[in-house]
Amino acid sequence: VQDDALRTAAFVEVFVNPLMFAAQHPGLTISDLASLTGVSLSTASLYVTQLRASHWLTVDVLGREKRVRVALEHRQKSITVLRQMATRFASEG
Repeated sequence: VQDDALRTAAFVEVFVNPLMFAAQHPGLTISDLASLTGVSLSTASLYVTQLRASHWLTVDVLGREKRVRVALEHRQKSITVLRQMATRFASEG
């Protein structure tokens, strides 16, 4: 049971939280994402790289700034479902 809770927490930290913030704030910088999720800039960059490789996020480069947004419209709907699941799991734990 404890292992399941740790896996769920890691999933939420790495996958759900960055996606929820990107969905709520399209165009936020990776630095903003790091602040919102409470991780270092390098960790947030790693999360974005993984989510970009999985086609969940797109990164727009504007000069020296990298801005993050949800890749596709149908992904936005999936993120809403993930947010609801994460909220339910958190209330059950």
